[in-house]
Amino acid sequence: MTKNEGSAIHAELYRKIVGILMYLVCKLMPEGANAARRLARHFANPGPEQWKELARFVGYLKRNKDDIKLTMRKPRAMRVGTLTDSNYGSPKSVSGEIQTLGGSITNWLSNSQSMVTRSSTEAEYVAAVLNASELKIMQTFLEEVFYVTTPDIMLEDNMGCIFLIRNKQMRSRTKAIQILMHWIREAFEKEELTVDYVKSEENESDIMTKNVTEHLQEKFSTRLRNGALSIYEQWNSIVQSVDGLHRDTIGEAVEQSNSNINESDESSGTNIRKYGNGLDRQMYYYVES
Repeated sequence: MTKNEGSAIHAELYRKIVGILMYLVCKLMPEGANAARRLARHFANPGPEQWKELARFVGYLKRNKDDIKLTMRKPRAMRVGTLTDSNYGSPKSVSGEIQTLGGSITNWLSNSQSMVTRSSTEAEYVAAVLNASELKIMQTFLEEVFYVTTPDIMLEDNMGCIFLIRNKQMRSRTKAIQILMHWIREAFEKEELTVDYVKSEENESDIMTKNVTEHLQEKFSTRLRNGALSIYEQWNSIVQSVDGLHRDTIGEAVEQSNSNINESDESSGTNIRKYGNGLDRQMYYYVES
């Protein structure tokens, strides 16, 4: 959607309608987050193109008015998991995330990044860092009020981004990344966070960053409405995979994360974790995998 260079057309009415849509998206409709974000960028000077796109959004709501819902499911475990994605573009890329507790959706986000990135990998890395900071807030809250299993789980569809998180090598196209972004590596080394690969066609956060095909739009929207995200449906296998990662080298980590762990080992069965809850006592709990 290009910027309107002419006179604004019914700007007040435009802002009012988009404001209502943004409220709906924030409360009940994560599938519309990307569309609402794009429409909201033209509050000051809406033109014919902006009104056309707004009409398409309203038409989508009208066609699907009986299906708009959000199903909250019982978490698989007291462990934070997230899906993250980005859409590399000029001048600013877009970050998208879907946060869950045990695979059950708790929060979602679609916003433009605050910095200019030079590659799709760098854009994905920035999105992952911003997502990880949200995970940290949720993890801290759960520690204070109850308990939480660590490390948090992040699913990412860009292998270059995963490599950047898992090692500290600098390349010509990544050495310009701001230092403040690299705290995610420390979180990974301290096992506060683990990151694994997910295919783009199974990454529901893709819908938060870009216009997808009609097939993917319907597929991801249905999953979001029914609370049946890929991370929820495949929770046990994902936990088994990320907890079985060997972080000695990147090659071993990737090989392990991409393999199906079927044999019986320490990562299968019931894992017993211990975590301090900040009240000078230890809590023991079980994570069924």
